[in-house]
Amino acid sequence: MAILVNIANGSSPSYNLYYADEYYCNGSTCEYQQSNVLVALTSSVSPSYTRYYPLEAGGFAYRLTSTASGGPGAILVPASYTTCTLACSV
Repeated sequence: MAILVNIANGSSPSYNLYYADEYYCNGSTCEYQQSNVLVALTSSVSPSYTRYYPLEAGGFAYRLTSTASGGPGAILVPASYTTCTLACSV
């Protein structure tokens, strides 16, 4: 189950929302699932659109594609990885 955050004014901690490609962590491989998934990173993170972020709840990794403006987003681990398989191994 994904942990979701709904971005609201004055919420703490503060998050930024992004659209991302979603990858399922399947053992030692990553399987592309879908695009335009709404995800959230704490506002202290400087996002990288070429790296992969694991889902805080586990089981999926995400590669950011663009910023988003609102709605609930799955919370990502703030650490990023160069490959999907590395992101899935945490």
